[in-house]
Amino acid sequence: MATTRFRSILVLCLLAVSAVSATAAAPSIELVYSESAVELRVEGSYERPLIDGCRVIAPAGAPAVPARVLTFVIPDGMRVADVVVRTGGEVALPGRHRVLPVQAEV
Repeated sequence: MATTRFRSILVLCLLAVSAVSATAAAPSIELVYSESAVELRVEGSYERPLIDGCRVIAPAGAPAVPARVLTFVIPDGMRVADVVVRTGGEVALPGRHRVLPVQAEV
């Protein structure tokens, strides 16, 4: 596998979910990730990027880049009016990195 430059898109992620109800304000959640939140664990000749609260959800062979899955409970009588995701752009981690590919389950 060629050396890949690992870029973190998870540097700044703002997620807002708005629900409409006659009696409740719109709930929201905000997640913020910084470059310092990324740990690069060496595994052989590869590196595995890790971020607390994140897991890999990519298919076998894809780079093992952490992702965050969020689940929301929508209260009875409410409906989702809007979902907004904002990213703060890319921040390149210093150096060059060989990101470990996702391994097939055996």
